[in-house]
Amino acid sequence: MIIAIIEDEALIRKSISLYLERIGHSTHCFSSGQEALDFLSVNMVDKVICDIMLKDITGYEVFEELKKKYIEQELVSMFIFITAYSNNQIVSHLKSYGCTIVSKPFASLEIFSKHLNSTEEKMIDD
Repeated sequence: MIIAIIEDEALIRKSISLYLERIGHSTHCFSSGQEALDFLSVNMVDKVICDIMLKDITGYEVFEELKKKYIEQELVSMFIFITAYSNNQIVSHLKSYGCTIVSKPFASLEIFSKHLNSTEEKMIDD
């Protein structure tokens, strides 16, 4: 599986990438939303793991931009939002997208391998 990881915190980005590569996946890592969008505009991936609050744009904006390339239902099943925010309004907004949501900090990186083949909406607090 080819996975794009969009996370501006280098340690988190590298940790997720190393774990996923160790279990057999190929990863492409990006520290900014725009850098990821530039890559994704010309390359296909199977899953996208994206932080909500990036330094340049939000994860929401990444999702909305990718709707130009992917069918929305396909995008929903391939997109995993990660967030440190637990504010009810933010969580409610995230849930409206129908994607899997993983809360930071994660106790274990295995949380990602459990949900890479998932197509259901989930809120995951690990």
